[in-house]
Amino acid sequence: MIRITILEGEWEKSREFPVDVVKIGRSSENTLEIKEPSISRLHCEIAFAGGKAMLINHARTNGTLVNGRPVGEAMLKPGDEILVGRVRLRFDGAAEGSVAPAVAGHGDAAGSGSRKRPLHRRRRD
Repeated sequence: MIRITILEGEWEKSREFPVDVVKIGRSSENTLEIKEPSISRLHCEIAFAGGKAMLINHARTNGTLVNGRPVGEAMLKPGDEILVGRVRLRFDGAAEGSVAPAVAGHGDAAGSGSRKRPLHRRRRD
């Protein structure tokens, strides 16, 4: 299970994903879909294996930062801040006992059986 918090000013939304790989991007094919123009269709992914979490950057234009540093790949620890495009995330940790992702067409990508909802960014005025 991978835990991520989306940070927006003083607003926070925590999510748990019962999978070993969380794909992050604009596309509805991702585990964490974020509708933000500064984010690539598949921006990055967080993979958990052997008790360790790794972030892998796939974005070519806006990149991915971990704790303020641009990365291609980075080992993550709880509390690390991730910047994807203009969206801030916090990696809250991962735990053994994850389940396999749902088969396409049967439930959502998180395997919970409920409909996956995209994150829509609030507009700043």
